[in-house]
Amino acid sequence: LQYGNPGDFALLVDADGQEPNAYLAYDAFDNLHRIQIEQLTSDFTRTLGRAANTGPLTPMNNEAPILFKRHGYYYLLFGECCCFC
Repeated sequence: LQYGNPGDFALLVDADGQEPNAYLAYDAFDNLHRIQIEQLTSDFTRTLGRAANTGPLTPMNNEAPILFKRHGYYYLLFGECCCFC
């Protein structure tokens, strides 16, 4: 992962193509809880690094990402950080 101290995460394995691709959406304490997505290696044990990384997609203080694909479109849902909500 690009950032340490990860928080919540979601894993999506897209098996539509010849070889499945996997993506990890996560937030981290070290990036102020901004959600980003990284593509995983073919054995799903590491990320591909900066070449396959969206960088932060959300403003600060977000968590609980959900990543899914429907009818050819990828979706990312998440919520605000709120320990008491």
